[in-house]
Amino acid sequence: MSKPADEKDLVQAVVLADSFNSRFAPVARSLPRALFPLAGVPLIDYALNCLADAGVHECIVYCRSHYKSLASHLASSPQSKRFATPPVVRKCPPTVSSLGDAMRDLDQSRLIKNDFILAPADLVTNANLAELLAEHKRRRVKDANCLLTLVMRSTTGGFNASALMQAQERSFIAVSNADTGCLRMLSPAAMDKLGRIRLERAALLSCGRSRLWTGLIDLGLAVCSVHVPPRFTDEFDYRSLDDLVRGVLEHEEILGHTVSLHVLGGQEYACRVSNMNLYALVTRHLLDNWVYPMTPASMSGSRAATEHQVRQRNVYVSRLASVHRSARLEKSVLIGPGAQVGSGCHLVNCVIGSNCRVGDRTRLSDCYLWPGAVVSSDCNISRSLLCHNSTVLDDSQLTDRCVLTHGVRVGPSAVLTNFRLIVRSGRSEDSASTDEEVKQQLGKDSNAAVYKSAYSDRRDEAGDSDADSGPENDEDSVELEIWQTTLMADNVEYLSSESDSSSEAGNEVPPAEVGEDHFKRELLDVLQRAEQDKHPVDTMVVEINSIKHAFCVHIDRLKAILAYTILLYPLLKCEKDDESEDCQVEITPAEHFSQVKDCLENWKPLLKHYFNGFSSQDESLIFLRSFEDACCDRPQPLMKCALVLLRYFYDTDLCEEAAILSWNSEEGSHPNAGELRQCVARMIQWLQEASEESD
Repeated sequence: MSKPADEKDLVQAVVLADSFNSRFAPVARSLPRALFPLAGVPLIDYALNCLADAGVHECIVYCRSHYKSLASHLASSPQSKRFATPPVVRKCPPTVSSLGDAMRDLDQSRLIKNDFILAPADLVTNANLAELLAEHKRRRVKDANCLLTLVMRSTTGGFNASALMQAQERSFIAVSNADTGCLRMLSPAAMDKLGRIRLERAALLSCGRSRLWTGLIDLGLAVCSVHVPPRFTDEFDYRSLDDLVRGVLEHEEILGHTVSLHVLGGQEYACRVSNMNLYALVTRHLLDNWVYPMTPASMSGSRAATEHQVRQRNVYVSRLASVHRSARLEKSVLIGPGAQVGSGCHLVNCVIGSNCRVGDRTRLSDCYLWPGAVVSSDCNISRSLLCHNSTVLDDSQLTDRCVLTHGVRVGPSAVLTNFRLIVRSGRSEDSASTDEEVKQQLGKDSNAAVYKSAYSDRRDEAGDSDADSGPENDEDSVELEIWQTTLMADNVEYLSSESDSSSEAGNEVPPAEVGEDHFKRELLDVLQRAEQDKHPVDTMVVEINSIKHAFCVHIDRLKAILAYTILLYPLLKCEKDDESEDCQVEITPAEHFSQVKDCLENWKPLLKHYFNGFSSQDESLIFLRSFEDACCDRPQPLMKCALVLLRYFYDTDLCEEAAILSWNSEEGSHPNAGELRQCVARMIQWLQEASEESD
């Protein structure tokens, strides 16, 4: 493909090769997720293939870690040769920790000249992106304020919709204009206890002829105008596309920007490989030709037609592989070049990478062996991943989602089950368990240990990790499970993203020191200045965002501290005026409620800005937990006015019935949390009775 003579016709794409989370740690320490073998092909090649098919001339690949590995791969990848110019790998500064930071860096670099396609490196799709780009340009002619076209996948129809839906971490509901596609509302599809989904009346009324979408999958894919990177620069607290879309929808009347929605469906396949469940599912779909015209044969390079023998029931065998005649390849199997499969083996739903070896009489089901992996004789392995150069010795059993990281050896007679993540022992960056029972399970010749974050049995745990644990937390204290579809920690975006500190110096982002006490004092100053000088909400947002970034406060902690400070504002203001932290301010419950009510009425738009309009139960729960913290920390006078405050939250739509009942069912982290629930018992009883009557 040649580069167009007119720069206006230049088609650009930005591929994010860094996911900015630690979902695949520690697997991704030595190999970035973008280079994970998916059906024998590096994951990023699927995204590059789709972009090349769309007629993209220039591709910018952003990464924060493993820069050399990505650059080396792209230099030799057959997909890179399909662009007018080879893809440019741009190494992000160490301070980049989110998509928003990457967009701000992109804005400063001045590399974007026209509307561009934004895609993650872990996206696998056969959608016609050229048509999407053309549609976006036609829409921009009619509406010059269209900032971007957000692309999502519907799971309410088409092939394998239910399987895709079950493997997703979350789904969305949306309301758009049926004629123009202009997006009016987008929120996670969270239901209350009665199975109801909250819809914004204003979004429906402003649409004209509206269309309701349910079961939408976020692909991280968008067709963006040249104004998107500058918008991230202007709004320096935006960290994701979700933040940008929410900001545009909330401030459309002020800024005039709009967002369009395009929903893929039918035979258009699209899915992100964001966890191991999806890795297994997308691999199976590739082997079963659900992503046609992308198949294991077509993605293998220029010699694809001669490299693989395609047999019945979607079995692909490289002509350079050695498979014993008595081996049984049942269905959906890919065997790469240089691989050896011994006699009496039984393989089903498996990928055997290049130069792997499978011993005699071994059974593999739903297994994925990366290049160089070895499985000895008489082994039984199911639903597991064996990374590069890992080894399973004789008579071993691995079942129910085990992962062996790079260079691990287990066995002989190893027995591993139930979400075991196995790492090499002795690595300082891996926190692992090596007690005697575990050593017996790993086998006498093992060089491995069980990674702690996968060792504990989380199925008996209820609830997430502390949302206010900051970036200073060690990785072994963060409950992550690469197979499960639910993140067990809210702060994963802070973790060093899939970086290998030993391979490339300077890739890791040093943990920020969070001074919450200083932040609380600064926030109180902002509220006092706003009260005295009658600052508008927009001015307050700018000031709060500036101190948020100055003290590296996570957005969820910001919400909790903001609600806490407003609920205690009359007390905190008096104490500050007296310049004594130990001063006992005399204020009656009635006076405190009256003053807090005034604060909530004045600053309700501010709360709605940060709490996303209280559109989801999760947002309301953060507010209610801050209410509990305030009441328990300052029982006089808050405990005595807790009932009327909670009723006020309900009457003013700050908290819905389902959120209040869910909060009440929590145990609470304070010693006097039970006393608070006794104070509001009448309100809870009334809500429960109303809920039963509606049933």
